[in-house]
Amino acid sequence: MYSKHVELCSSACTLEILDTAGQDEYTPLRRTFMDSGDGYVLVYAIDDDSSFEEMDALFEEIESAGRGHSSPKILVGAYDCAFWETQLRQMRSAYVVMNW
Repeated sequence: MYSKHVELCSSACTLEILDTAGQDEYTPLRRTFMDSGDGYVLVYAIDDDSSFEEMDALFEEIESAGRGHSSPKILVGAYDCAFWETQLRQMRSAYVVMNW
């Protein structure tokens, strides 16, 4: 877990980030933090359909832990730079070969 104290609009706040990386063993911790969270950033891998499909269940889990109110949520699509760099190299190679 990452924790940082910041000042926002003249108020002291604590930013806590729990990166579960989709690992099931962190599920109990996730629920504990959902019960006390005031906002959420949901991150999925854009090159992994199952990662995106998990977002609905995670959204519902956050809503059910909402203590009677809906918390702000941000959905972020992340990607592995190395994966896309490899794809780009392959496309460049194919382009060169097609134009020979």
